[in-house]
Amino acid sequence: MIFALLPPSFALTVTPVRQEIRVIPGGNTKGSYTVSNETKESLQIKVSAREWFKWKENKDIAMSDWLILSPKKFLLESGESKKVNYEVKIPTQAVGVLSAMLSFSPQTKSSVGMVLSVSLYAIVEGTEVISADIEKTDIQKKEKNLHISVTFKNRGNIHLRPEGEVIIIKKKKEIDRFKLRLGRPVYPGKTRTLVGDSKIGIISGKYRARILLYYGDNSLIEKVIPFKINRKGKLKVKE
Repeated sequence: MIFALLPPSFALTVTPVRQEIRVIPGGNTKGSYTVSNETKESLQIKVSAREWFKWKENKDIAMSDWLILSPKKFLLESGESKKVNYEVKIPTQAVGVLSAMLSFSPQTKSSVGMVLSVSLYAIVEGTEVISADIEKTDIQKKEKNLHISVTFKNRGNIHLRPEGEVIIIKKKKEIDRFKLRLGRPVYPGKTRTLVGDSKIGIISGKYRARILLYYGDNSLIEKVIPFKINRKGKLKVKE
């Protein structure tokens, strides 16, 4: 994730923008981010981190208990790239996921107050609970097309990035298929809504909307919603 606080002409970059690592309880690992200065001036870079999401079972674990960054301040010449290293040490009592947002602040006269941020997720291997369901759905007709929203509930203890699609069926024939869009992760205990729009006009008749949501490694939620559109174009969902 990048906070868009830098003007387009300000070319400080950090890669990758997101890292997800897996570490066993009591284990440790090391990694890095690459910071590049594509401006025409030298930049003094300040590095900091803050907790991004804390699962309730990890409430007594401070970020300083599991994350070390080095260096936290350095000079980056024009055209130069340097690595910022991290070490993750997972406390034995940790479960689910530990997460942090790392911020890179260039300290110059022209860039005071600007910040570039990326995320780090440390999944505690062997403690994951992957569970979710569809909390609610909504189907609306906008002119001749359908607009479908699906609220996804994360009931596990790690963040999930669901992907989905909707298949529109009339009688036994598939007449349309389209994606459900969601750009951000769903954190434990939280909900997010995926939305999608049909690609073809839907005329009067009886239909089924088959909703497929994929999450985790091989998990799937499926829900079928019967609905009909009358001759006046009004949509009614079958309860």
